[in-house]
Amino acid sequence: HSGAGASIHDNEIVDIRDEPMTGCQQGIAIVVGSAALQTTGAAEIYDNVLTGYQKGAIAVSGAGSSAMILGNEIVGAGPTTLLVQNGIQVASGATATITGNRVAGHSFTPFSLVSTGILLFKA
Repeated sequence: HSGAGASIHDNEIVDIRDEPMTGCQQGIAIVVGSAALQTTGAAEIYDNVLTGYQKGAIAVSGAGSSAMILGNEIVGAGPTTLLVQNGIQVASGATATITGNRVAGHSFTPFSLVSTGILLFKA
């Protein structure tokens, strides 16, 4: 749905993944808008704990999508050969204010690609 909005706060969002975790490019804990689906969204995302996700914790995507991302604890799988993880991703014309988050545990080994704590791509 285009134009959806949410306030997501004070949650533990865990294990949004295959079990056991695989290299499939799915499993994003919070998604705000989608450039691929041409939808927009707006969200305030604060004071959450996000762990055990597969591809990423928070993705904000598409022109017209926006988020305020504040005070979250975001912990990836640590060193892994399975897939490239991103903690927070803002892409494809979306905007976000990212403040005071703890983002850790994102490392793709064999280092042929790069995992990120915060990825800004065409944002």
